[in-house]
Amino acid sequence: MLRWPTELAINPLDGCLYFVDDHMVLRVTKDRRVMVVAGQPAYCKLQPAAKSRKAAGATAQLGALVSFTFGPAGEMYIAEVDRNNVHRVQQIMPDGEILHFAGADCECESRNCSCGATPPHGESALARDTKLYSVSSLTVTSDGVVHIADQGRLKILSAIPYLPQPDDQIEFQIASPETHEIYVFNKYGQHIMTKSILTGKTIYTFLYNVNTSFGKLNAVTDASGNKVTKLFGSPILPGGIDGNFQLFPLPEKVYCGGSSRKSRV
Repeated sequence: MLRWPTELAINPLDGCLYFVDDHMVLRVTKDRRVMVVAGQPAYCKLQPAAKSRKAAGATAQLGALVSFTFGPAGEMYIAEVDRNNVHRVQQIMPDGEILHFAGADCECESRNCSCGATPPHGESALARDTKLYSVSSLTVTSDGVVHIADQGRLKILSAIPYLPQPDDQIEFQIASPETHEIYVFNKYGQHIMTKSILTGKTIYTFLYNVNTSFGKLNAVTDASGNKVTKLFGSPILPGGIDGNFQLFPLPEKVYCGGSSRKSRV
């Protein structure tokens, strides 16, 4: 039974209809079944897994849902407000993971408070550090820019993907606040190093057989000097392992989530 359905949207990936009802986002499947995609009813008891902001969408406890929309790659953006009147925008990835996209966790009502950045007109700040006063609507354009209508400040904020600039060594650094890591890429787009944001120390170093855009990964070394070499020497197993090294999954993608975008008035 539906209580108070409001907004509707169609996912560009699966073509299914999604709508907001109570504290949940539901999906109407092609065989006309209704499934919960994100959130739980307000009367449900909060589960331990729902306390994590990285919990799966269907198990996470969301606040009152104001608006939602889809990005061109199928990611969902949800505007919510909690019982403390804190407005946030959450990003739900296609695999169900929830990420904090925009809105500072700031409970003060003063416009002069310092716990949330308020970028002046024409200037920018990180989306997740920007205080949102009263979000009324969301939309995403084809270029991936998320536009947030903040009725409380009578402005439209645009979360623009942040493009890193090369340093003196023509290397690019992309931060991942969720994992507290920095991924370093060379001018050919190869992932050459992973560093810790907290300590600045190198966690992994990646070596390639040739220093061009055609180079293939040849060795991975961790902070202790353990090395996996000749990763492409065999279609199944590495060519050799030096030291007491455990294999680990390499990052396939680096998402420009809320903390990696800047909001602009």
